[in-house]
Amino acid sequence: MQATKTVDARRIKLIRDNLGLTVDQLQALLDNAGLPMGRGTITKMRKTYREEVGYDPTCRPKEAEARQATRTREIDIPQPSPISGGIDIPESLAKPYTRVVIDDSGRWVVLSDVHLPHHDVATVRAAVRIAKDKNANLLLNGDILDCPELSDHERHKDDVKFKTEIEMGRHFFEWIRSQLPKARIIYKEGNHEERLPRYLARNAPAIEHFVSMPDLLEIEDHGIEWVDNRRIAMLGSLPVLHGHEYKGSGGLKPAKWLYDKTASSALCGHFHRTDTHYKRGLMPDFHGVYTLGCACFLHPYYFRLNEWNHGFAEVEISGSGSVHVDNHRLRNGEII
Repeated sequence: MQATKTVDARRIKLIRDNLGLTVDQLQALLDNAGLPMGRGTITKMRKTYREEVGYDPTCRPKEAEARQATRTREIDIPQPSPISGGIDIPESLAKPYTRVVIDDSGRWVVLSDVHLPHHDVATVRAAVRIAKDKNANLLLNGDILDCPELSDHERHKDDVKFKTEIEMGRHFFEWIRSQLPKARIIYKEGNHEERLPRYLARNAPAIEHFVSMPDLLEIEDHGIEWVDNRRIAMLGSLPVLHGHEYKGSGGLKPAKWLYDKTASSALCGHFHRTDTHYKRGLMPDFHGVYTLGCACFLHPYYFRLNEWNHGFAEVEISGSGSVHVDNHRLRNGEII
């Protein structure tokens, strides 16, 4: 089979390279090369290849090549430069991805993974009490709501309706503001809050631009700031992520996993496990990486047995922007 293909390729090349010859001349050329071919087949191939290259039999070969080159140049005429009013590259539709810089010096409490309405009341109270007693600001670091009705995962008979969850969320933020009337409160979107825009995009695209989580929760009425688009929140020099911004489950050591992803100091929630990893490389820079415990029920139906724990963090930002982190683990609402 390979030999036949090689012979056919040689026949094609001889015909294509000699389109100016007559059929009789092509047949003689093929016979002399030991590649015999019928006259009818030669006639059809010669006609096909002449049409492909725009061969003009009234021109000598050199003139035919020149004419073909002229046609190519006419097709490939370059456009004028943009300066002279010609066509320019299309504008990019990419939207800026910017960090949220939080440079307020002082203390911040970071609370992640409350998962209303399955929150752990004692843990939430402990975090807010620390913020209140120490005049700290509050960063709610994602998954404050659970949103099971909007999920792609399996449903459960005990799942709360989204309408009820929103009502509980409004109550929750009203209580938070009553406890911390002067604090700066920032709410960073997590993967569970992202269920709403994904659900709308799939099921109600006509209204997806008119419905948003911060509007439904009325957080602006309580002076709470919203951070979306998986943006990093910079607590001084410390990058804060929810944790779903990188793909993966955190492994056995989620803080080490996070350092392997960021190669930087960082803090995140999402994994529901208190963990800390310190790293100093060749240069004197020292990296502290922290993953936080959660503030939700520890044994949900979809993951009864796990290694979760309750927790939150305190972050002290100095005037220079450097930070000190206390990564708390809790049991029954008490720091251990």
